[in-house]
Amino acid sequence: MFPEPLYRHGVLRTTKLWRQRKERYRLVGSRCKKCGQLWWPGRHGKVCGRCNSRHLEEYEFSHEGELFVHHAEGQNFPIQPLHGFEVYGDTRIFAMVKLIKEGIYIGPTEIVDCPLEKVKDGMKVKMVLRKFRRESNGNWMYGFMWAPAEL
Repeated sequence: MFPEPLYRHGVLRTTKLWRQRKERYRLVGSRCKKCGQLWWPGRHGKVCGRCNSRHLEEYEFSHEGELFVHHAEGQNFPIQPLHGFEVYGDTRIFAMVKLIKEGIYIGPTEIVDCPLEKVKDGMKVKMVLRKFRRESNGNWMYGFMWAPAEL
């Protein structure tokens, strides 16, 4: 019935990632000049969802947060790794991170540079730039992930 599977509509592509480079590499969102509301990801429609103001500006979020909730995925777990992510090994740790300064939740994202045994909710994390996945043409996509602030 459909010429291709429906999951293809959510696949990340180089052109889309290029447009999101500020968000993906510097954690830039939006802030309303009128009411001060912060938005992650940024409001591309340029309208504040709280006060309907059209006066939005870019806002770079802090790169420090707190692990809110996490989930491990891999060969030792009932869920198999997502297609294209097998290069990172057996286990991947997905999480929601709450930014300490702004109180904004970022996720789903990934926790790196930390063994699964040491990951616990409430631990302090910092944003790091890592290889995200390899595209079909061989290029690497990069994006932000989170590593423990101190081990």
